[in-house]
Amino acid sequence: MTDKEIQEYKAQQYAKFEAYGNDDGSVEFVWSVEDVWEIDSTLNHQEARVILGMAKDGHDASIGMNWEVLDHWVDYFKSEYK
Repeated sequence: MTDKEIQEYKAQQYAKFEAYGNDDGSVEFVWSVEDVWEIDSTLNHQEARVILGMAKDGHDASIGMNWEVLDHWVDYFKSEYK
């Protein structure tokens, strides 16, 4: 790549990523009851919301939120509360 091509690529990437952020410069990722139902469709809406709340309260920023973490909270909920 030439220097000009590198600069153009950087400009495209910056524009792309700026479009993703919130006005305050932050980003957020949304998990929903539908995601919980992807793991276990037998849970009702209230149970799925409780699981999302548990996942939020137990959030570890060094791990983040992902399917394995959500699966853990579904399993925990079912073993403790069902």
